[in-house]
Order: sequence, then C-alpha cells, then structure tokens
Amino acid sequence: MKLKTCLLSLFVLFSFTVTAQDKIYKTDGKIIDAKVKSVGNSIITYLRFDNLDGPSYSIQKNEVVKIVYQNGIVDNFDKHGTKAKIKKRFGDNILTFIPASYLVSIIDETIKDPGIGFCYERLLDENGHISFVLPVSINFSQTSDFNNNYYGYNNYTTDKSYNSWMLMPGVKFYPAKATQKVRYAFGVSLFTLLGAEPYWAYDNSASNTSGDWHYTMYGIMISNSINVSITNHFYMEMDFNGGFPFSDNRYKDRSSLESLVSPLMQFALKAGCRF
Repeated sequence: MKLKTCLLSLFVLFSFTVTAQDKIYKTDGKIIDAKVKSVGNSIITYLRFDNLDGPSYSIQKNEVVKIVYQNGIVDNFDKHGTKAKIKKRFGDNILTFIPASYLVSIIDETIKDPGIGFCYERLLDENGHISFVLPVSINFSQTSDFNNNYYGYNNYTTDKSYNSWMLMPGVKFYPAKATQKVRYAFGVSLFTLLGAEPYWAYDNSASNTSGDWHYTMYGIMISNSINVSITNHFYMEMDFNGGFPFSDNRYKDRSSLESLVSPLMQFALKAGCRF
C-alpha cells in the first residue's frame, strides 16, 4: 500500500514538473526549458528549469522567436525583439456583390420585387463578434405591384419600368469568433426605401392616370444570415430578413386592413472578397 502511494505521488509530481515549465524558442532553433522571471524592453530573464534554485540567466529578445508559457499563453517576437502582431486568418473588411435579392410585402403583396446591389461590412472588435454593415440595392418593380386585387387596379396598365432604391445601414452580431469559416449572425438595421409608381397606384380614384408618384418608406429590419469564408479572401453570404415600416406613403387610401402598412421580408445572396 505504501509503495502504491509513493509511486502515485511520484507520478503526480512528475506530471506537474513536465507541464509547469516555460519554453523559450531561440532564432537558432534551440529550445530552453526555463522558468521565465521577466520580459523587459530588450532582455528576457529566466531560471533554468533543471536548476530553479540556481542563478538567473538572461537573453536578448531579438534572439528569441517565441515563449510558450506553462499555462499555454504564447508570446511571439519579431526580429527586432518586439511582440509580433499575429496575423488574422481572415480580414476585417468584407465587400460583396448582391447578384440576387427578393423583397416582398407580406400582407398586401404590392411589393414582389427582385433586385441586385452591393454591400460593405466592417468587423469592429478583435474577435469579430460585432460589425457595421451597409447594403445598397435596387429593386425592379413588377407590373403586378400596381394591379393588385386589393386595390382594384386591374383596369390600369403601364409600359414604363419602375424601380426602388433601398439603403439599410445596421449592426450584425456573430456568436462565433472570426476565425471560424462558417458563422451565423443576427442583426438590426434601419432601412429607407425610395421609389416611384404610377399616380393611379397612389390614388385609384384620381381622374388623371398619368404621371408618377414618388414615395418613401422607413422602418426597421431584423436580419439572419449564414456567412461562409470559403478561402481567406473569397466570401459568400445568405440573408433572410424581416422588418416593419414605420412610415409608408405609397397609398392615399388606408381605410381597409389590406391597405395598412405591411411587414416586409427580404432574401439576398451575396458573394465577394474579404480583406
């Protein structure tokens, strides 16, 4: 029993001594097992691990590549002896093209518009958990937008092309660190939608059915996205967004349920570069 206890004590002591040492990696390839006492502006002071009660030693920092401490922390040094900045796996700037998007109003279905656009995103913190995002898109209005059964516009036709511009600055939150290749993000944005439509779409009782009505829409959008860094620089993203307008002056008559401000949904596919 005493022998087993003695052997167990020796094993625990050996395990501790193996893992409790610091390692100094020199530029010439040699590794020093040590107990680092201090890291100064130009000198590293240490004790030899096989003689912890012995004298202190010193080494120039420009002779050291890195120190791996017993707790797993690593200090990297450049050729001048200063702590080297560790290069991130992926960049903090993301610039993407939006080749396909689709915007739809849920209740009245007066917006069912495909679109294209661009987006810039900037990661704001060291671990990439928070970012600022600025997408800009153009949506191509469909004829069905102005001939919806809710409003009785079936007697009108137009040969003119209409579109709207959407600006949606916001903030995204990533639960996972920026070093991950695939990350989920959620966010919140304020959007502005600027567009035009035939005047009779604004006022279906108007006697003058020619001309355009220019409208604005403001609101808040909640975003959900899957973000993939395929390589260090090639990036893709899929967005599924839902929001509610605070203001929408597209229509003069809002007496019925169908003509109330309608929630929006948006899908967007993005591809671009990360730098």
